[in-house]
Amino acid sequence: QVLAEGTHDIEWPGATPQNVWLQAFTWVRHNTPREAFFALDPRYLERPGEDSHGFRAFAERSMLADYFKDRGQSAIFPDLAFPANQEVHDRQDWRSFRAEDFQRLRQRYRVDWVIVESPGVPGLRCPYANERVLVCRIDQLSGRVPELTRRKMSP
Repeated sequence: QVLAEGTHDIEWPGATPQNVWLQAFTWVRHNTPREAFFALDPRYLERPGEDSHGFRAFAERSMLADYFKDRGQSAIFPDLAFPANQEVHDRQDWRSFRAEDFQRLRQRYRVDWVIVESPGVPGLRCPYANERVLVCRIDQLSGRVPELTRRKMSP
């Protein structure tokens, strides 16, 4: 019996992931700098086939706040609530983002990588892609980028 259509019921530790999202997260862990900072759809956990695999835990990288997990941390640590809500709000139209929207995230939050779904976004350089997910680098903006402190939240 299949527990969820389009997904594998068990992902064994140390085995090659069968889930396309986990494949992308594994590529991130092995092929991006530890200090890389990511943006994903703030509701990525409910995307088809994602199966609630947390990016931070599998990729071992930092990311902007997500809609689901970071709300819980904000309830425990109220000082995180406004920044987390702002990060989610700034990506509310994620699925219609264009290259300039990702540049805006880079300028505001110093995001240098994004994970998007196929078919991707014209103008982004994506060194990894599978049938569902792409990992893309946001190239350096010309001009000065304001200094911001990256907020790290636990997985």
